[in-house]
Amino acid sequence: MTARHRVVRPDLPHEKIGRLAALPKPHLKAKPEESIDTSGLPLRKIHPTRIPGYLRWLSFRTCVIVGLIDLLTGQPHICWHPSKKLNGEFRSDPMHLEKAYSGNLKRDDRDSLPGCRHAHNAQEGRTEEFDRRFGINSKQLAADYYARYEKERDR
Repeated sequence: MTARHRVVRPDLPHEKIGRLAALPKPHLKAKPEESIDTSGLPLRKIHPTRIPGYLRWLSFRTCVIVGLIDLLTGQPHICWHPSKKLNGEFRSDPMHLEKAYSGNLKRDDRDSLPGCRHAHNAQEGRTEEFDRRFGINSKQLAADYYARYEKERDR
């Protein structure tokens, strides 16, 4: 058997420049002092507002369409959730309105409504169709819920 030797070749000029000008890897987060403000740019980075306290508050509200008639089937909506039962009642699953910006980047938490899992599945990414189906205005309801949350939080 012969021993294999590893030959190290010298860096070519374009490889050295490429390594020096390498962009940061996407999985590495920028440090706060290195952040760039993109709010004034035409294609700015999207930063949806996150309010964990509001989502927690929504989870204890009843489903927004409980008892409403489904205009598609003519049946009243019956809440359903596979596992979130609290004191004999189903907890709500906060549902974000509209489609996600991209991937899993959801809309602002202010644009959320309480709903059971069945309602959440029916609404997911189809807000206009959901509104027509149950005869509601989701945007107005979300604004009303957020106003109630702010009022209760300020007390």
